[in-house]
Amino acid sequence: MKINILTGPFFLPPPGRAGAVEKIWRGLGEEFAAQGHEVTVLCRAYPELSEEELIRGVRYLRRSGFSRTGVLAADLMKDLAYSLATRRRIPPADVTVTNVFWLPALPLRAGWGKVVVSVERRPKGQMRLYARAARLRATSRAVAEAILA
Repeated sequence: MKINILTGPFFLPPPGRAGAVEKIWRGLGEEFAAQGHEVTVLCRAYPELSEEELIRGVRYLRRSGFSRTGVLAADLMKDLAYSLATRRRIPPADVTVTNVFWLPALPLRAGWGKVVVSVERRPKGQMRLYARAARLRATSRAVAEAILA
């Protein structure tokens, strides 16, 4: 199976500056690859890391990205710019998993396969934007209950 994992514009999977979400998806990507799946991670670029490399069977494509401002509206605009730029680079897959805020709200492409939105934090009204996603994945029971509410 071909699996894409798209992380957000602010952090990237290790060895770069990673948050908990990026660390989790790196581990899952490696596990998927170990089970024989073809895994591609699209993530933020970082000056010290190459744009493309293969690590433990996972292909990393690093493009663009931003630093957080701490201002929600500005960070959401950066996420939108990242989503628009990244969506053009998503390779064909059977499943595409993402935790990027705007990407699943934009028109989805058939070549991406089933789109799974990984909801890592308590939602703040954006779930209605993800109506076209095949699945929502909650990181905890509290987040799942907030999604259902």
